[in-house]
Amino acid sequence: MIKALSGFTPILVDGDTEKDVTAKYATNGYPTLVIADASGEEIDRIVGYREPAAYRAEIERIQRGEGTLPAMQKKYAESPQDIDAGIALGARLAGSRPEAAAELFARLAEMAKTKDKTTQGKVCLEHAAALLAAGKRDLAATEAETLVREFPDTPAAAQAATRVGRAFLSVDARRALAFLDTVRGLAKDAKDKMAIEGLAVSVHKNGIAASLKRQAEAAGDDPMALNEVAWNCFEQKVNVREAIAWARKAAEKSDRDPMILDTLANLLWIGGGREEAIKTEEEAAAKTAEDSYKREFEGNVAKWRAEMVAMKAAKAVPATPLVPPTPKPAEDGAK
Repeated sequence: MIKALSGFTPILVDGDTEKDVTAKYATNGYPTLVIADASGEEIDRIVGYREPAAYRAEIERIQRGEGTLPAMQKKYAESPQDIDAGIALGARLAGSRPEAAAELFARLAEMAKTKDKTTQGKVCLEHAAALLAAGKRDLAATEAETLVREFPDTPAAAQAATRVGRAFLSVDARRALAFLDTVRGLAKDAKDKMAIEGLAVSVHKNGIAASLKRQAEAAGDDPMALNEVAWNCFEQKVNVREAIAWARKAAEKSDRDPMILDTLANLLWIGGGREEAIKTEEEAAAKTAEDSYKREFEGNVAKWRAEMVAMKAAKAVPATPLVPPTPKPAEDGAK
């Protein structure tokens, strides 16, 4: 591997801090290897993990100039009526310059009108994928709807949920479910069927999250109503940040009722506020008069302490806390 990479100058980029570089090359995950020329123009990229033999084969292909971005651009420039060359170039551009890819596919869609349905469907799918990569979710969803409506019997339509289903997570739930109902009858491959049902779960979960937010608004200052909403959020693992705030409010309005403290503690735990979760659950155990609840709360404390010890021993990286800070008491004279 060292020999294969000897002709390159390696540059390690921290994607979490060097945002200008990650934005320039439109990278959004680890590991991503971008191979660029001396002026910084992208030649090719390898996204995701590869076994050493497969990784070396990709590096050697790029060194030979086969299937690279410049090679695809040259081929399409020489044969602008070659729609397959255009599709290949657009699909590659979508990884680094999605806006340019979307513009290319818009032109290819006009060219494809004289082609067969399979080619038209493929262009439509790649156009939707490029729009999604460019952050234009609503346009991507519209293009996907066109795909399954106008080219339902094509392989591209069967792959719509797998390739661009994420676009429907930000649209109206009824629209998303209508899309899912359509693609369910088109998918043949197990991977595509799994993508459809996975998307359905996410759409329904988004609906549950929205309903729980509306419930919290209706609950107002009622601590028991707020606690019920917060506990449902814990069970569904949605709105965790907001639910912690609702549980805090409920605890204070109820003079720190032990059952509500237990809700808050459980939410704090999954939200990453582990020390506060243990402290809050200890308070709940000390306050409750019910032996069964006391045992349950003390059991949670013991379990969480053991998990903390295990994570420390394994040097596990803690999850990014979702916990909003505890509100500070108002200073004298403050309103």
